[in-house]
Amino acid sequence: MKLIKIALFCCLSFLPLTFFAQNISSSNYQIVGKWHLKLGWVTKNNKRITIYNHKQIFINKFMEDGSFSSLSMGKRDTVRASGKWKFLDGEKMLKLYNLKIIGTRVKFDGLDEIHPILKLTKDSLILGHLALLIEDTSSINLFVKEK
Repeated sequence: MKLIKIALFCCLSFLPLTFFAQNISSSNYQIVGKWHLKLGWVTKNNKRITIYNHKQIFINKFMEDGSFSSLSMGKRDTVRASGKWKFLDGEKMLKLYNLKIIGTRVKFDGLDEIHPILKLTKDSLILGHLALLIEDTSSINLFVKEK
């Protein structure tokens, strides 16, 4: 009888977790982790121009709690960013918000970005850019997940 009471107590003590736990989709699990930029390009006037140099380091990190951090190290500048992330439009868009960006030549606070998700698997993430300052230009970045 005592064993039944202990088992019942254990089951009932975990019951609130099932009611209050956040519903996390499979896309959330796929995006959580550290992503390295493998290839980045801009298309302008139907001409594709590679903009990522493999001598640069560009890493995005998405945490389960919705926080985001980024590190970009190039020949002349190092830029760090932090903020929050969430999916929009049925997980077709990725919103980075409350971004704080600090580099040797740039500084922004409270910036928001929205990126179309062109592909998301457990190993690869392809993001586009919605808001570019140059007309008739699109940008796409391919990230691979760190194992």
